[in-house]
Amino acid sequence: ATLGAPHLRVFAPPYTGGDVTVELAALRSTLAAVAARARAAGVRLLVELSPGTLLPGPAWFLLVADGLDEASVGVVYDPGSMLMEGHVRPTLTVAALGDRVGHVHVKDVAPRREPPGWRWDHVPLGEGMVPWTEVTRALAGAGYAGWLVVDHLGGEPTAAQLRADVAALRDLLDSSDGRG
Repeated sequence: ATLGAPHLRVFAPPYTGGDVTVELAALRSTLAAVAARARAAGVRLLVELSPGTLLPGPAWFLLVADGLDEASVGVVYDPGSMLMEGHVRPTLTVAALGDRVGHVHVKDVAPRREPPGWRWDHVPLGEGMVPWTEVTRALAGAGYAGWLVVDHLGGEPTAAQLRADVAALRDLLDSSDGRG
């Protein structure tokens, strides 16, 4: 609030292996308490949906957020994370979350074979698997007017890479009919 920030981003904790209903109920109580403090300071609480947490996708968030004030508790939507979580389509994610989407992260990802399994790598925007035209159209269709923020650069963190990613984002927006 002192900085004039419109929201506070938090992550859910990881699943610890216990009774999932108990862990989700505890998380809901924590979110309600933190949201009340944030609301009193004039700030909206945004939970980043992220693999490896108790809230990896929209269905888990909606389960926990049921009954919490939508104006006080929303999400950071990261289409790259939703791809990693199980290929949750942007149209489904945005339709499910609606006005809960308070901030959008921009990055692109692609899987890479790394024995004994696979890993996700950050790649240049437009070169990965995130369907950016679908993302921008879904957001525009839902009336999202907030920020699109580059979350991870598509290469080495240099000024040149940042310029390249911003230019790629502008190109994607201009060509998507979503938010050009």
